Amino acid sequence: MNIRNSLIILFLSLSTLCRAQDSISISIENPQPRVEEKVVLSIDLQFLTKRIAEKLGSKITLTNINSIHGIESTDFDRIITFHEPGDYIVGPFLFNIDGKQYLSNAIKVQVIEKLPVQEGIWVRYIETGGERMIIVEQMINNKSDYKKTKKGYSMTMGGVKGDEEFAELMEESYKGYKIISSSSNSSTVREEGKDLFTPGFSYRFKSYGLELLPDYQGPIIISEKDFQNFPSKYKMTPIKIEKVIHN
Repeated sequence: MNIRNSLIILFLSLSTLCRAQDSISISIENPQPRVEEKVVLSIDLQFLTKRIAEKLGSKITLTNINSIHGIESTDFDRIITFHEPGDYIVGPFLFNIDGKQYLSNAIKVQVIEKLPVQEGIWVRYIETGGERMIIVEQMINNKSDYKKTKKGYSMTMGGVKGDEEFAELMEESYKGYKIISSSSNSSTVREEGKDLFTPGFSYRFKSYGLELLPDYQGPIIISEKDFQNFPSKYKMTPIKIEKVIHN
């Protein structure tokens, strides 16, 4: 069985599947990454913690040492990067520990083309795993912060963002949706071959998790008018959100 452009597939016979006694959850932070974008693949290792705890016995306590801001995590996180656009399947993974088998789920990942390195804003909508997401990517021209000092001069590689603000999706509850989560990351990008100190662009990736309200009355249309600070020189293709999720 071959699946074009698959990242990792473990081929399991039906009998192997039937012998699997427990399941493992894997997830990816962005189900529609771009080519060469670094994304986090997480594997929930709670099953391993439980298995080790069983072996240690009741007189020994086992806790997690991985934590973020003091919050314990059971996940094993690694960065994965896709080098070509296309549809991928990550998983399933089969683990055999002390004679017990654990089978993970499989994740569908759609990889899209890289962004051009230029000023602009790109908005897209994703439905995956029962979730709705609006993804906003934006590049803003940087400016040089060169200044003379007593010891010579100082400046930031790639420049710094000017006064322009990044666009923000507004929570328009009257339209029938609300924002239930958001996450973002920012970086400075430059055109290939440009000098390190040549002003580049401030890039931000931001995702919004959406939920339809109980009084949803029909298709929701999201356009640039639903954003704060959407640059007036650009137009976006309106996004249509319907109640049925297409997985």
